[in-house]
Amino acid sequence: MAEKVRQSLSLKRKFEIIDYVEKNPCKQRKTIATELSVPASTLSKIIKDKQKYLQQYETSKNPDMKRNRGPKLESVDTELLNWFAATRSQNIPVDGEMLKTKAEELAACSLSDWKCSDGWLHRWKKRHGISFKAVSGERACVDEEVTDAWVQNVLLPTLRKYEAQDVYNVDETTE
Repeated sequence: MAEKVRQSLSLKRKFEIIDYVEKNPCKQRKTIATELSVPASTLSKIIKDKQKYLQQYETSKNPDMKRNRGPKLESVDTELLNWFAATRSQNIPVDGEMLKTKAEELAACSLSDWKCSDGWLHRWKKRHGISFKAVSGERACVDEEVTDAWVQNVLLPTLRKYEAQDVYNVDETTE
């Protein structure tokens, strides 16, 4: 007898399965399981925990995750996210080392022996959908009313002077 191969389904796949089951209420579960290439027991568990999976799918920043393992220190996780958001809102660039240092400061109150690793930082960024991008200071200096007025009074009238066939992308003109 062959060994069963354990297969983890992503949150997105579970959502698709729930959606398919709801759209086909007359079909038997066994038939649906066969059509979707999922064991019947897995299908039953997904349907049983439907509300949990739907809530996770709505709130998740990473629908491709296969396991929902929360952070070891929930308080450090949320406090670091709040600090990150506040720091970035002030147009201050934040890098990985700054995040690791701040996480260790926040964790010093809870666990004395916890060290922030590169793996923890990677999972934290993935959990919250964070990627490091360059922070430009120019955006903070621009008056949005002036730019909106320019778009309305200058850009749009200028664009109306041209036919759609006259508008092109420079990349399209080569060979």
